[in-house]
Amino acid sequence: MTFSILWAIFLFVIPFFLSSPIFVCFVLSSFVILIFTANMPGMTIALQAVSAIHSFSLVAIPFFILLGYIMVESKAVTSLFDLVRVFIGSFKAGLGMAVIMGSALFGTMCGSGVATAVAMSSAGGPELIKSGYSKDRAAAIAGAAGCLGFMIPPSVVGVILAEVTQTSVADLFAAIVIPGFVIALIECVTCYLTCRNVPTIKREPKSNWSEKRKAMYRALPAFIIPATLFVVIYGGIATPTEASAIACFAAFLVGVFFYRQLTWGGVKRALKDTIISSSTIFCIIFGAVLFGRSLAVLGLPQAIASWATGSSLHPVMFLFAFSIIFLILGTFLDIFALLYICLPPVLPAVTALGIDPIHFGVVFLVAAFVGQITPPVCITLYAATTPLDADVTKTIRFAMPYLGAVVLSLILVILFPVLSLFMVGLTS
Repeated sequence: MTFSILWAIFLFVIPFFLSSPIFVCFVLSSFVILIFTANMPGMTIALQAVSAIHSFSLVAIPFFILLGYIMVESKAVTSLFDLVRVFIGSFKAGLGMAVIMGSALFGTMCGSGVATAVAMSSAGGPELIKSGYSKDRAAAIAGAAGCLGFMIPPSVVGVILAEVTQTSVADLFAAIVIPGFVIALIECVTCYLTCRNVPTIKREPKSNWSEKRKAMYRALPAFIIPATLFVVIYGGIATPTEASAIACFAAFLVGVFFYRQLTWGGVKRALKDTIISSSTIFCIIFGAVLFGRSLAVLGLPQAIASWATGSSLHPVMFLFAFSIIFLILGTFLDIFALLYICLPPVLPAVTALGIDPIHFGVVFLVAAFVGQITPPVCITLYAATTPLDADVTKTIRFAMPYLGAVVLSLILVILFPVLSLFMVGLTS
């Protein structure tokens, strides 16, 4: 057994440092443990992994990704940014705060943090630069706010999280609404504190009510999408998976008939990007499920549960301890890998300590948010630098105060479960 574990570690570490896709590391190391330690036939291993992605709930993933790309191609993101801009752009650091709140609004239509970062960097970044923000600071704001794309429903990560924790997708979507907007508000405060005294940054001229009405009229069609999702899911008309397909169709109609910016070429780009993103996610899920099975064979989940219950650890301390682990792992692992590696081993301990699985899921999401903007991976920061041709190192430096803002949000979510559970009680 020790020999196979050493080989598994070797087959995980070497490909990882050779920059192989993370799912390759999972598959290679898992096969060694499952075949030589658990004596499991290769076909059985493959069937277990396939059965994990053969789930009706996971069908929502490509639909929510497509929804986000359609909204990007239809230029709906620009209308959302302009809406927030006319209301708060005239404040000190108002344009930076408009990018953050625009990301939160776009998050109600897009389940991807990377897509949100790219969209808001493209739509708001040039305007920030015109107002005196450096390219690096603009990219940092857009990148730090990008993760709001998976913190505010509909959320691709939320769908998978519900699948892993065996909870309702609708309940989880309701639970992440308040924490998502809490993060957005704290990031806005951070933007104000860090940008208000920068001499190069100019304040936007105050918009009159005519301009505000035009912005609201222009943005109104975009809100058909979250409204459709809310009515269909919480009205009991369809499941979240079915609602994702309905929302895609609604987004197509909005892009074609309201914004009139969605071309056939844009649809093809959206479909291509959706196929690439969805394939990447499902490959990671396939490999991570095998890795989770190998951890179960080694007895890690049982050991964690026994430790948590035997040490009489307070639930709050347990959440803090594992949030720190999530933060560390999130700095170099993809969030989808984290979902299938970190969560299954600790779920028995969560149940044993009486922690609400919905609340635990939200804590995980916020902790993953921190990991996604922490070097060296910080995927949303990298994504935001591309449209603006910003320097990655300087962008990371400007993003550090926003990292502190999300850490503060994580502490609040852990200490006050009502932030996660309030909306669940209203929608149940």
